[in-house]
Amino acid sequence: MTINKDTFVLFLVFLIYVGGDIYTARKQHEKLNQLIKANEELSAAAWIKNIRTEKRIDSLNIETAALAKSVIYLDSCQSEKVRKGEKAERTGRFVGGIIKGLFPHL
Repeated sequence: MTINKDTFVLFLVFLIYVGGDIYTARKQHEKLNQLIKANEELSAAAWIKNIRTEKRIDSLNIETAALAKSVIYLDSCQSEKVRKGEKAERTGRFVGGIIKGLFPHL
C-alpha cells in the first residue's frame, strides 16, 4: 500500500488542525474555570456584604424606633409641663379672685 505525498501532507495538516483545536479548547476551558472561580469568590463576597448591610439596616431600624420613642416621650413631657403650668395659672387666678372677693380693699 502506497501513500501519496499529497495525502500524507493533508493528513499531517489535519492532525495539526485537530491538535490545535484540542489545545485551544483546553485553554478556553481553563479560562472558563478561572472565570467561574473568580465569579464564585465575588459572589461569596457580595453575599457576605449583603448580610452585613442587612444587619446594619436592622440596627438602624432599632435605633430609629428608639429615637421615635424618645421624641414621643420628650413631647409628652413638654406638653405635661405646659398643662401643669396652665393649671397652676388658672388655680392662681381662682384663688386670687376668691381672696380679692373676700378682701376687696386689699
